[in-house]
Amino acid sequence: MEIQEMKSYDVKAIANFFIERAIEEGKELSPMKLQKLLYFAYGLYLAIHKKALSSDRFEAWKYGPVIRQLYHALKGYGDKSIDSPIFEVTSEGLKLRLVAPRIEDNDENKEVLAFLRDFWKIYKDYTAIQLANASHLSEGPWKKAIDKPRAVIGDEDIRTYFESWLSSK
Repeated sequence: MEIQEMKSYDVKAIANFFIERAIEEGKELSPMKLQKLLYFAYGLYLAIHKKALSSDRFEAWKYGPVIRQLYHALKGYGDKSIDSPIFEVTSEGLKLRLVAPRIEDNDENKEVLAFLRDFWKIYKDYTAIQLANASHLSEGPWKKAIDKPRAVIGDEDIRTYFESWLSSK
């Protein structure tokens, strides 16, 4: 089955969606937990909507699926809870400013925001270890790719796995 092209969301904006909810609700959200939440959200969205949530791809790292740029943006937290959205430097003419990427709450983004809200409600209370263990299952896409260091985990493998996982529920 072909994966549809769609508006691609900035992975930092998706991450900030989860970070901001965790801060608002007083939930612990370590970089590891965030990476795993993003992986499961990506896989489930792909399985349900047949569209990739972001153009950023997960790599098979030793401890699970990782988006490299998020790893580098958040590694300073170590295993501590993230206490601030991710910011980027943007320029307007000669002025530089910090901006936290976000998904605008409008009609164009209604589907993805509804999905992310529902996903957060279900998965926010899982620990980083529970999510990591679930991402390491022997038949999963990470396991297939881990033999190739930092290999990109293919969307087709992710979609197929999460479709199968959903049908078993």
